[in-house]
Amino acid sequence: MISMYSQFDALRLEVCIHPRDVLAFQRRYMAATGESPQGLDGFNVRSTLQFGVNPRVYFNGGDTLIHNLRVMGYRVEDDPKKRGYRGGEYEYRITDTRLFWKLVAAGWRIGTNHVAKKAAA
Repeated sequence: MISMYSQFDALRLEVCIHPRDVLAFQRRYMAATGESPQGLDGFNVRSTLQFGVNPRVYFNGGDTLIHNLRVMGYRVEDDPKKRGYRGGEYEYRITDTRLFWKLVAAGWRIGTNHVAKKAAA
């Protein structure tokens, strides 16, 4: 499973979170990484959220990766206007708590991840 994660050409993890859920999320993230998510680019606290935690995985990758993610049950979104996500930097997005935590467990972190370093791991 981890080898599939090395197939990302570019990857960014973000989370938008309601203030009432920050403490529980911080505890889980710190337990998984040894780092606080506070102050990280990609950790956004918003009191206007309808959901408590909204994790997003932005990425670029080949057809095999997209296919594998879909087979695994993830809803891979691509921008219907073909402009891309985050200013056109990423072609795809998945909003899924399960995948977010699997990626964190595999060594990815909130913010922009340097793929070459992860692929070598």
